[in-house]
Amino acid sequence: HTALLTSQGRANEAVEHLRIAVSRSPDSPILRADLAINQIYAGQLADAEDTIRSTFELLGTRAHYLLHVHLAILHEARGEFARAASAIVHVPLNWPKTAITLGLRALFCGLNGQPHRARWHMSKLQGIRLVAGAKVPAIHLAVAALGAGDKDAAVRWLHQASVVERDPHALLDNVYAFFPPRHGHSDFRRLAVGTRELPLSR
Repeated sequence: HTALLTSQGRANEAVEHLRIAVSRSPDSPILRADLAINQIYAGQLADAEDTIRSTFELLGTRAHYLLHVHLAILHEARGEFARAASAIVHVPLNWPKTAITLGLRALFCGLNGQPHRARWHMSKLQGIRLVAGAKVPAIHLAVAALGAGDKDAAVRWLHQASVVERDPHALLDNVYAFFPPRHGHSDFRRLAVGTRELPLSR
């Protein structure tokens, strides 16, 4: 429900729902991670940082890995691309689960002026998808393509994620600052609006 609210430009409402949820289950790693990312969507960056830091202090090693991912995204939202690139490397996952972060690694390297490293991460992700298929969601390739500087490929992968795979995460394409609307891609807005009319994957 909160993802749907945020996709409709109502991230502030989503945050309030999640604040209530966290107040009722304060030791839930997932709820706290969801609160942090929705605060980022809502532009409440200082609050997001407070949520992330306080969760690390409260839960320690029980903090969900997504909270580390959201810390990297928070740095990106502030334009701190070097810090974002560093933070995403330190997400506490071991291979092969680190493949989850390769798209963001490519993105943050590209934003940090390292397109060669972005292309390297993207090539690894493409290779893994050749072997694992849809177990590597297309949304990761879309993010990686942006880091590699290929906006057309990013939109193609977003289409794959939204229309073919019907990935629920594609609902949020239009709230991430790094996706194509900010880059002026003509096909993105049509795609972002169209995905709202598609049913989610089963």
